[in-house]
Amino acid sequence: TDDDDATPTTDDDDASPAAFDPWSLWSGAPELRGANFYQQDEGRDDGASNDGFGPPLQPSDLQALRASGANLVVLSVPGTWHVQQPQPWPAMADRLEWLVDQAAAADLFVVIAFRTGPGRGEGDITDDGLNAHSVYGNNAERAGWVDMWTETALAYADNPNVGYDLMVEPHDHPQAAWASLAQAMIDGIRSVDTETPILVSPGDWGGCDALANFTPPVDPSGRLVATVHQYEP
Repeated sequence: TDDDDATPTTDDDDASPAAFDPWSLWSGAPELRGANFYQQDEGRDDGASNDGFGPPLQPSDLQALRASGANLVVLSVPGTWHVQQPQPWPAMADRLEWLVDQAAAADLFVVIAFRTGPGRGEGDITDDGLNAHSVYGNNAERAGWVDMWTETALAYADNPNVGYDLMVEPHDHPQAAWASLAQAMIDGIRSVDTETPILVSPGDWGGCDALANFTPPVDPSGRLVATVHQYEP
């Protein structure tokens, strides 16, 4: 498709952000192309040191991505709730808001993909940071993820350029535990936002081979996208 067919903003009033349906990007021929931009708690301590988030990401990086012909950035970032306690993390929420705003300024669609949250640390993915992996069996931490996504959906429900990816590379859990957590997060999001597409990975690191045994959760809005992470060959 022509690049202008899938850009976040346009001079055509019929395709203005107010009228644009983001599901159209996912329900037909491929429209999106872009890159992951990764962020981490720089202090590796759940924000205790106030070291902020990195690696450095500048508006010019997003603008360069757009200039290369991309129209999407996946913000693979810490969640907006703390890892070690199921409580909001305002500094990360502010960082996310800034990132989404800068992506919009660069004329990019955005997928918000949470790497961490209550009971799930960055070390569970990369071995660099907190190694928390207790969320799948801890009711308070599971509820924290649901509340975190519900709060995020409240913040971005009116932004048609945004999609939600529930958790980056879930793994090492009973299949039923991830299925029920994913369903609870979807239900939380849909209680406040019925329009925004939701991306969900199968277990086993979101690998392509895990799709064979993946039963997708139920999305009452019918706007669910299966997403996989592939590193081979």
